[in-house]
Amino acid sequence: MSRLMPHLSPTRLRLLTLLAESNHGVSASLLAAHGFRASAVAALLTEGLVTTTARLIRAGGKDIQVTMVAVSEAGKVLLG
Repeated sequence: MSRLMPHLSPTRLRLLTLLAESNHGVSASLLAAHGFRASAVAALLTEGLVTTTARLIRAGGKDIQVTMVAVSEAGKVLLG
């Protein structure tokens, strides 16, 4: 682990790296399905390393609100 990331647990670093690989972010529900806890996302959000955006999508004729999580510019800088 880089000396710039001593405060990131392996789980949070893995989460941040996963998000950095996505161009448009990942839904919070998909992150949960992959075993990431909401508390890990919340910690990165509090640190300014990720952003969240609410999006409205249509599925099965219904509008559904989806929370997308994406790496922030600060997160990208931290990852190098």
